[in-house]
Amino acid sequence: MKQLARIFKVIEKLSEKSKIVIKWHYKKGDHSMMESGIRFSQALNINIDLIESPE
Repeated sequence: MKQLARIFKVIEKLSEKSKIVIKWHYKKGDHSMMESGIRFSQALNINIDLIESPE
């Protein structure tokens, strides 16, 4: 997760100049991945669309 956080920090910096939206796909029922997407969205100033995929 640390590497992902670093990537999001870079994206956050880039989003100051351009509109960036991350599409966060997680499998139906995978609440851990869904919650991770929510946490990243709240912690960073990045738009993250949470998309539930079929199992």
